[in-house]
Amino acid sequence: MSTYNLTEAIGSGPFVEYVQFHIDNLAGRDPLTVRQQAWARYRDLVSGLNEQQLITPEKPDKWSIAGVFRHLADTELTFVYRMKLACVVDRPEVPPVSADDWAKALDYWNLDPHRAISAYHAQAEDTAAWYASLREKLRRREFVHSEMGPQSVALGFHILSSHDELHLKQVARIRQAVL
Repeated sequence: MSTYNLTEAIGSGPFVEYVQFHIDNLAGRDPLTVRQQAWARYRDLVSGLNEQQLITPEKPDKWSIAGVFRHLADTELTFVYRMKLACVVDRPEVPPVSADDWAKALDYWNLDPHRAISAYHAQAEDTAAWYASLREKLRRREFVHSEMGPQSVALGFHILSSHDELHLKQVARIRQAVL
């Protein structure tokens, strides 16, 4: 587990509550362990579902399980890019991303559900392995989010792990709705 104090890393920017929510959401659990265990939990949730169930939204104008996995894969790419960029560039500025804008522009509703699940799985495993090997010095490096301000690589990874936890609950809820 990282010795880096994430609470001290929050600072006093406008998104303190957002960041604190993600810190609290893991309730002291190691974010690397959370990430390493997430795939098995997702796999269990999609096991036995057919393609129609994977692409059926929970409710009209809501996401399907496939859409959630495409979102997870795209979020993985976004966060990993930010974190890796921070490891090699001094405090790079990164733009915000709207999940709903990405879903609409990238047509999350018309995608191969198995490809979305596979993309997330491969990317999440790679991210966890990369982060596990990352030296503490690099975990402390920061990128500057244009809306949220400075975030360390460790904080970015923590938020990504919390993000997984939130979507596990969502996928479980969607599964119940489509069965």
